[in-house]
Amino acid sequence: MGMYTTVKFNARLNDDGLRVVTWLHENHTAPVWSWWADAVAAFPEYPWVAAWAKVERCDFIPWGSLSGGSRLQGGNREAYWRLKDGKWSVLCALKNYEGEIATFCETVLPHMLASVCRVKHEYCEGPVVQSTKVTPIRAAAAVEETETEEPSRQVLFDFPPTTHGRG
Repeated sequence: MGMYTTVKFNARLNDDGLRVVTWLHENHTAPVWSWWADAVAAFPEYPWVAAWAKVERCDFIPWGSLSGGSRLQGGNREAYWRLKDGKWSVLCALKNYEGEIATFCETVLPHMLASVCRVKHEYCEGPVVQSTKVTPIRAAAAVEETETEEPSRQVLFDFPPTTHGRG
């Protein structure tokens, strides 16, 4: 069966993210393992959708079934992905062997967000719930329009500092 990592987040979506997630919700009649691939044809203007669709286990976010007793599950026995009032709530699990969670947080979610989001993840045998801060990426035109009004304070990823072997 393998080792699974539970993923949970609540994301406020921007217009692009809302378009994609709404489409996924409304067009999920095909087998679940082709939804992101189908989204590539529906959204050729979003290269991040195509990049994510190439990841082997991409469809497990957000559709991966829960596998066990993660603290992130709370009382939930089943995975969920909900969209309400522009907020996308996801609880799923996947085998994170190739860093799929980090790839999703780095290459997909920033393009979909209207505000900062924390993605929580817990390895099935790990005692620690990890949290990755994901900050929205604004379209280049939008950044140019707002730079004069407000300087950009964008931090893309919040990873713990490394000592590179120095204690």
